[in-house]
Order: sequence, then structure tokens, then C-alpha cells
Amino acid sequence: MNYFDQLKHAARLFRHTKALWFLGMLAALFGQNEYGFSVNYSESVPSSGAGPAASPFGDASTNPMLASFLANPLPYLAAIGALALLCWVVVTLVGWLVQGAMIDLAEQAEHDLAPSVRASFRHSRAQIWPLFLMNLIVSLPSLILVLIAAALFFPLMVTILRSGTPDFAVLVPRIVGSLLCLVPLFLLNALAGVVLRLVNILAARACMLEGLSVRASLRQGWLLLRRNLGYTALNWFVLLIVGAIFSFAAALPALLLLVPAARAFLHNEWTPFAYGAAIGAAVYFVVMSIGIGGVLTGFNSTVWTVLYQAFQRRMQPVASDIGAL
Repeated sequence: MNYFDQLKHAARLFRHTKALWFLGMLAALFGQNEYGFSVNYSESVPSSGAGPAASPFGDASTNPMLASFLANPLPYLAAIGALALLCWVVVTLVGWLVQGAMIDLAEQAEHDLAPSVRASFRHSRAQIWPLFLMNLIVSLPSLILVLIAAALFFPLMVTILRSGTPDFAVLVPRIVGSLLCLVPLFLLNALAGVVLRLVNILAARACMLEGLSVRASLRQGWLLLRRNLGYTALNWFVLLIVGAIFSFAAALPALLLLVPAARAFLHNEWTPFAYGAAIGAAVYFVVMSIGIGGVLTGFNSTVWTVLYQAFQRRMQPVASDIGAL
């Protein structure tokens, strides 16, 4: 198997199957975008004259909503958590519905079948719950880590807000200690996250293309990852480099548009040029993130589907030899 031949083959399939471009943009719209970029703008301002230091958070009691939150934060946290969970479930379900359709459509193109977006969505809808559950399983380590971080930092935040003028001599050591506990966990989670993501990518294709259950799909994804670790890591690295190039190239024009708009916002000096830059920045972010980024997301999905099928073909002689024995 030649990796770059598979990459060129995936590019040909993607170029000739325009429906994959649309599905990629739709996937990006629902949180499945694999190509993003960001820009930041900041200004230093002169400090004000000497005087008594004001509380950085003011008097919480003057804000009824904040005072109510600080008096009994659990109901608010439960409501926020439930809303965030509901949004995540809806976005994830729709995102994986589109991802499943892309996998099926790429498989149709691979076998020279007439692409049918409707049939692909029908097939994806039949497998949506296994796809969702696999994504949930591989997301559990990150979710647990977020909960741990919230448990460590939320009491500190409440203490700061309640005190108005917090004693940083006491708070800083607590914050530093919490960070020292979390940094190794975040590093381990980042490494595990790469492995789990690769397993999930292959498992999703096992689910869609072979109709396997959640457990069987995850087992198949892990097996293919172990037996094709070099090719999988190479493809992940190549797509990572493409993503980095996209982020750098997309950020430069965005920064040129953002600077005049940000300066106008900070200084309240709006001019027709600043309004135009703000509108242009908004349009540019949508076009690049959802448009170009979505198309490239569809390409990524096609590449992984082609590689999955190549991995399966590599395993067939092994399975035949075992059967002969």
C-alpha cells in the first residue's frame, strides 16, 4: 500500500463528488469543523492616577442576579449544565448524522456508484445512535477532566466574587496548586485524546460501512489502528500540517480586517471604514470557517474513508491465511 497513492485517489473522489463539499460545510456548521483559525488584538492603556484600589469585581450585592447566584449557586449551575448538555447532544447528533452521510457517500464514490445524498442520510440515520455513543465514550476522559477543573476552580471564583477585595496572598498559592495538579492531567488527556480520536474515526467507518455494534466498531477501530499505526499516524500528521497552513493563511487577512474594527470598538470611534471592516471581518470568518474550512473537513472525511477501506483490504489476506489454517 502506498499512502500517497491513496491520498491522490481520495482527492480525485472528492473533486468529482461535489455533494461531499456541501456535506462538509454542513458538518462544519454543526461543530464538526476540523479547520479553524483565530486572531487576537489587544492594546496597552496608561494606568490611571494614584488612588485607592477599587475592587476588581465591585460590590456583588448591588447586582441582584449576581447576589442571588452567590447566595445559592447550585440551581444556576444545574440549569446552565443542563442547557449546555442539551445543546451538546443536539449539535453532536446532527454533526454525526452529517459525518455518517459523508462516510457513506465517499464509500459510494469509491465503488463507482451514483452518489445519493438522500440514501446516505437514510443510512446515517439508521446508525446515528451507535455513532453518538462512540463519540460519547471517547469524550469521557475530557469530560471528567473538565468536571475536575470546575470542582477545583469554581470555589475559588465564588470566594473572589463574594469577598469583593480578595486576599491574593492566599488565593494565588491555591490557584497555582490547582494548576500544578491539572497540567499533567491535561497533557495526558491531550495524548490520550489523539489516540481516542483516531480510534473513533476508524470505528465510525466500521459502524457505517460494516454495520457493526458500538463495541464491535470500537474493537475494529482499535485493531486497525494497531495494525496500521504508521499509516494512521502519517495521515494524522499530514492533515495536521494542512490545518496549520490553513490557520496561518486564513488568520492574516482576518487580522487586517479586525484591527480597524477593534480599534473603533475600544475607542468608540466608528467611521464608515471601521463599519466596513467589521462587516467584512464577520463575512470573512463565516466564509473561511464554514465555507473553505467545511470543504476541507469533507476532504478529511473522504481521506479517512479511503484509508479505512485500504486497511480492510490489507487485512483480507491475513484473514484468508488464518481461515486456511
